[in-house]
Amino acid sequence: GWEKMISGAESLIKRPSVKVGVQGAEAHGPGVSVVDIATIHEFGAPDAGIPQRSFVRSTTDANLSKIQEMQKTELKAVLFEGKTVDKALGKIGAWLAGQMQKRITDRIPPPLKPSTIARKGSDVPLIDEGILRRSITWKVKS
Repeated sequence: GWEKMISGAESLIKRPSVKVGVQGAEAHGPGVSVVDIATIHEFGAPDAGIPQRSFVRSTTDANLSKIQEMQKTELKAVLFEGKTVDKALGKIGAWLAGQMQKRITDRIPPPLKPSTIARKGSDVPLIDEGILRRSITWKVKS
């Protein structure tokens, strides 16, 4: 048990982390990446008439106690059960990415304008082809 704990503790010294959200430079359209679209919706673009529809910050804030609970559970697994830090962080990242995707699916307010609904043919905010939602993922940095 002692060797597992020492090995687990040593793996934490490098300050590993997990990034959750829209990552990469996938194109959404000419000159616009999915990260650009995510940023616009996360913070809003009032000058363009686009309201804030946070799915990263709001999901993280709403689930903070669950995230902290998972961190404690996964830390114990790393220290006492021999679980790798990458697997522990990956579990947290996968769960949080799923929660962000669910937040989008559950329709983030405010509702779309009638002109937007007419243009896209749907009244579901942030989902046209599902590119943004599919782009939410996690990346472990060891």
